[in-house]
Amino acid sequence: MNTNQLRDALRNFWSAREVREQRMLLAAACVIAVALLYLLLIAPALSARQKLTKTLPQLREQTALMQALTSQATALQASNNAPVAAMSSASIEASLQAQQLKARNITMLGASAQVQLDAASFAQTLAWLTSLQSGARITVIAAKITPLANPDQVDASFTLQAAGAGE
Repeated sequence: MNTNQLRDALRNFWSAREVREQRMLLAAACVIAVALLYLLLIAPALSARQKLTKTLPQLREQTALMQALTSQATALQASNNAPVAAMSSASIEASLQAQQLKARNITMLGASAQVQLDAASFAQTLAWLTSLQSGARITVIAAKITPLANPDQVDASFTLQAAGAGE
């Protein structure tokens, strides 16, 4: 069937109907058209809008977190590129004094050092190690910590290595 024959068949069908029946068919066609318009265009848009309303706060939070992590990574990269003084017996002794600690023995072994502490405060020892790792980029490669009878008192022995020395 071509388009002319189809058009003629529809005209014949339409003209064979009474006016009341034609109005009912037009009303039914309008209802079907509105229902299709709603189902195909409006309902998906409304559900997508509702979904976006629910997820938008999460996405904003993730964006803020990513921006914070980006700025932190930039700051860490900048601090990583900063020159660090070479690890020496004097620099280790100075860092110990900053935490009110006294070493029994500091032995330099090339790019590493052995430090022995007697009756040292455990909290101050941890603060000292944290400052070494963050400030001077010195890592602990071996540690032996022995608690003493007094609270917060330990005997400790550490083997330290400067950043990049073992790479």
